[in-house]
Amino acid sequence: MIESGLYPISVTNRSFTSANVLATLKALGALAPRSMTFLVADALHAYNRGIDHASEDVVSVFSEPNAVVEKRRWMRNVVGRARREGIVRQAEVKGIDEVTDRWTLHTLRNLDVAFVRDPRFRSDVEAVAEDYCRRRTRPGTPCRDLSVRYVLEELAISTKLKFVDRITAEYYMGEVFKCTRRLFAGEYAFRARDLVGQSREVDVRLFSFSWETGRWFPVV
Repeated sequence: MIESGLYPISVTNRSFTSANVLATLKALGALAPRSMTFLVADALHAYNRGIDHASEDVVSVFSEPNAVVEKRRWMRNVVGRARREGIVRQAEVKGIDEVTDRWTLHTLRNLDVAFVRDPRFRSDVEAVAEDYCRRRTRPGTPCRDLSVRYVLEELAISTKLKFVDRITAEYYMGEVFKCTRRLFAGEYAFRARDLVGQSREVDVRLFSFSWETGRWFPVV
């Protein structure tokens, strides 16, 4: 059995309804971890708000909206229901600020260096950012740069949780970025554990949910 898993969610994303979250949890079956951490990742949306707001209104993007705080309570209710129904064994809900620490900062700093020094990694990260900007019809340097920061911080948090907190499995309701797959598959000139400064290897497992089949499938 998988000991611990991470389920990143966005409580402001319409895809993460109670019905959808519970449906994906019920579909885990043998892939269900003994303990699941639901990570409310909406703090990272400061980068998205920075894209959408005019430059003179930049201060308004710094604070987390009250709606996010309210919806965290909704997520705790959903997790409580899943626990009562036996869908998950042990579970907790945490926000970005609750899981970040000096290890996260250390990892993010190293990812910044890797972004500059490793052309393949930089290309993969920029591809994610450019695709996001195309879909948001927000072409240009500000959108690309802020989207790159989003991806790098998301990778830093995910890497720290796997190699420091030993939450080795991660479950994505949506798409898994190519740079995420390649990082944890060891396909770059550096290894994920090198970013955190850990010598011990971890058996990382990434899963993505397919709405077409109603099943989870491994991507790493």
